[in-house]
Amino acid sequence: VVTFVTSAGLPHSYMADSALSTSLSIDFKCVINPYNLYVHNRHWVNDTLSDERLPRLEKSMKVMDELCSLLSARTYKSGWEL
Repeated sequence: VVTFVTSAGLPHSYMADSALSTSLSIDFKCVINPYNLYVHNRHWVNDTLSDERLPRLEKSMKVMDELCSLLSARTYKSGWEL
């Protein structure tokens, strides 16, 4: 399970990791957490994440934990078949 936590200078760049997430899910069979965390310059105060983005960080980690728990009980194993 992959959760993206990305930081960039522009508020419009939240889709910048979409090519990487697509490649990870198709080429490497990764499960992508749909609740990624995107922050930009205004979300950092003295090198610390601002309170504005903390709820999203908490939700992202909660979903990551739930996905890992649910997937750990799966009955199949992925291989490199095409």
